[in-house]
Amino acid sequence: MKKILSCVLLFQSLLPAVGRVSNVLVEQNPQTACVTVSYDLAEDAIVTLSVFTNGIKVADGCLRKTAGAVNREVSAGTAKKIFWFPTDGFSGHFFDDGEIEAVVTAWSKENPPDYMVADLTVTNCVRYYVSEDALPGDISDTAYKTDLLVMRRIRAVGKPWRMGVASHEKGQNGDETETTSIPHIVTLTNDYYIGVYEVTQRQYFRICGESPSKNKSGSADDGLNYGGSAAWPVENVSFTELRGTGVSWPVDGHSLGSESRIAKARALTGIGTLDLPTEAQWEYACRAGKGTSYNNGELCTSDWEKYVKESNLDPIAWYGKTSGTGGSSQHDVGLKIPNAWDLYDMHGNIAETCLDWYSEGDAYRRTFAEGWESGEPTLDPVGPESGSQHVYRGGSWSSPPSKARVTFRETWTTMNDTYKGAYYGFRFAAVIPVK
Repeated sequence: MKKILSCVLLFQSLLPAVGRVSNVLVEQNPQTACVTVSYDLAEDAIVTLSVFTNGIKVADGCLRKTAGAVNREVSAGTAKKIFWFPTDGFSGHFFDDGEIEAVVTAWSKENPPDYMVADLTVTNCVRYYVSEDALPGDISDTAYKTDLLVMRRIRAVGKPWRMGVASHEKGQNGDETETTSIPHIVTLTNDYYIGVYEVTQRQYFRICGESPSKNKSGSADDGLNYGGSAAWPVENVSFTELRGTGVSWPVDGHSLGSESRIAKARALTGIGTLDLPTEAQWEYACRAGKGTSYNNGELCTSDWEKYVKESNLDPIAWYGKTSGTGGSSQHDVGLKIPNAWDLYDMHGNIAETCLDWYSEGDAYRRTFAEGWESGEPTLDPVGPESGSQHVYRGGSWSSPPSKARVTFRETWTTMNDTYKGAYYGFRFAAVIPVK
């Protein structure tokens, strides 16, 4: 016979949530220890679960074995059920002598949880989690680098920040602050998800059925048996292949060509806003609150275009250098230390494609807000309306330390929309619409 236990409710939304969750009931099977939480949901929402025993919150990591109407979008209805299987390592495996409280949280789609995970082996299977600890398994597990796409919410709304170089940073050929990485204040008006990792070779194959990378370990063509390179960043993909023909950023916004690789990713995952990040989204996510050359709070100390060992960069990036462990090609994602927002390889490994057309000097300044020199923030910068090359950020496994800085904006005349090479890949972003 199941034991009826006490319960509490919680509402989480930017929108009114009165009456959204009701009739929460918690039971435990005394033979299997499985906890069943049932609830009614008045309107569609993303649902997550927290548990308290004897007034103490159960760690998110202890809730990894859950199933049913949880960690996903749930349609309105009655008697929705969540099943939690406490592990033997959890001290409250059975609750015969204590109290359990189930906290059912209904999140609006405009205010989702911090982590979103898309299963790339099936269609339209997206899960949401309140923290990294709540993810099934460890985020460093191979699955999150090959068959699943894990993205982190970046809470950026209404937070002014400096985009571009600071006065204490080394400049590009001495005039970076005047031409290419001009410092100015930016404010973003939407939160967004961004990939915890750069898109890998197996993830790309799962999405597109293609294996374009020049650097591979192994000779298999199916994209799933590369030997050691399945979790290397995918490269050798052009901007046109990613976004398709017949559309142009930012004039056509996030519209895509029907045969584009990102359109295939949207169709597979069901994430309708999936795209490349803008430069501003990329830099804000890379910085993670830091105003220095690197997102670990350290400065670049090497001279421009010198391929030297940079001790300030070593812990967080694979880059080109004359000594140490740089290697001759990219590496598995996620092997270096992440930034403060737990994003990996924002510096080095593979240079990352952004949406913006490249501009510099006066043409770049014209994309800023009027009054930017007096501190007026530029809202949601998208770059110029046209151009001949797009921007790549973060540097690659072959870059000198100066090109791996958070502010370095890379392109050159041959890098048009159809350009592709072994040093350039990408990371997904997805805007969270705000009503």
